[in-house]
Amino acid sequence: MSIIGAKMIKLVILLLGLAIAAAQTESVSETVKSTFLSNRLINMHTSEPLYAKTFEFRIGHRFADAKNGFDDMFGLDNGATMLLALDYGLTDDLRLGFSRSNERKTYEFNSQYRLFSQSRDENMPASLSVLVAFSNSTTKYLEEKYFFSQLIATRKFGKSFSLALAPYYIQRFENKERLIGAQPIYGLANALEYKINKHQAIVFEWTPFMDMKSVNQNNAGDNEVKFHSLSFGYNIEAGGHTFQIFVSNNQTASMVRSYLGTNTDFAKGSYHFGFNLTRLFSID
Repeated sequence: MSIIGAKMIKLVILLLGLAIAAAQTESVSETVKSTFLSNRLINMHTSEPLYAKTFEFRIGHRFADAKNGFDDMFGLDNGATMLLALDYGLTDDLRLGFSRSNERKTYEFNSQYRLFSQSRDENMPASLSVLVAFSNSTTKYLEEKYFFSQLIATRKFGKSFSLALAPYYIQRFENKERLIGAQPIYGLANALEYKINKHQAIVFEWTPFMDMKSVNQNNAGDNEVKFHSLSFGYNIEAGGHTFQIFVSNNQTASMVRSYLGTNTDFAKGSYHFGFNLTRLFSID
């Protein structure tokens, strides 16, 4: 086992230990609110709840490579990947979600459960939730299936700064026709949010994984990935809407596939503009 792998296992054990401690505590503390402006960042999930009987509809859009500037209108002229997603809060702690992306006709199903929340009295220093998802790309000759699981730990520091650390595991399923073998993939997602004020924030997201070489060897002739996904964004929240614009080295809109890296190189002037738009509404 690699040193990075051993450290990841220790981190997961630590997070599970915090969850057990939270379950055993008998004190009731006021929880920290609005650690992040939304239950999503750019592609990552946060530990923010989607309360019971509440829907969140999400539109995601990623333009093509912007390296040609105005000649291609920064990627606008060369096609885009799009995502439509709908999440629903079954309870204040349990959420179900579904999405569809035009990239490889990808369907994703996900569920997230909040284990505990950060408390103001520091009795519980962080929020923790568990996320599972299934991704199925259905374009003929490009079919792929993935199972995704993740522990998401978040903490708010003061009024403005929030941090997320989220170790994850992806199980890639075998596809004999495409000569893709079953493969486990491990990584540690990271995110930061700095709130400019109550309704605006700057966000950062990085989702590295281990052993890129073995992932490329199992890519069945697809373009190899050279870089981990990295994105910067600006959030505006107003009246049940969240609008986000961002720059990323990954054009992928589906959550699970975005974790699998990219070959877009910031250092060579390649990048993608994109935006996410969400709308909350309740059936009550």
